[in-house]
Amino acid sequence: MYILDTDNPAPLYQQLYSQIRERILSGRLPADSRLPSVRHLAAELSTSRNTVEGAYQELYAEGYIYSRPRSGYFISALDQEAAPLSLVHKPRKRAPLPAPPPHYDYDFHPARLVPESFPAPLWRKLFTESLRESSRDLV
Repeated sequence: MYILDTDNPAPLYQQLYSQIRERILSGRLPADSRLPSVRHLAAELSTSRNTVEGAYQELYAEGYIYSRPRSGYFISALDQEAAPLSLVHKPRKRAPLPAPPPHYDYDFHPARLVPESFPAPLWRKLFTESLRESSRDLV
C-alpha cells in the first residue's frame, strides 16, 4: 500500500515514485514482478491516472521498470552493486518544534473582536466633535 500526503509540498507523483523506487531498491518488489495497472492504482489511491502515470514514466526513464505492450509495467532486474543506496536508511533531519505562541492579555485580531466591546457611542461623539472643530481644515 502506498500513502500519498496532500499536505506534503512534494508533488503526488513524486511521492509515489519515491515509495516504489524504495521498494524496488530494498528488494520488496522482486525483478520481473508486475506493477498494478495505472487505472487500478489510481483508483486505489483515490488520485488521478496522470499522477500514477507520471510516477511510472519517471521510474521507466530511470530504468527501474520496463513495459510490455498491452501487459503493463514490470520491475527491472537491477544490479544491486550498481544501484544507488536506498534513502530509507538515511536518518532524517528533524525540524525543531515551533515555539509556543506568546500569550497576550488582549486579542486585537479583527476576526475575534467582540462588537460590544467597542465604545461606539464615545467614538461617534469624539469623531463628530473633531469634524466640527476642524471642518475648514478638511476642505
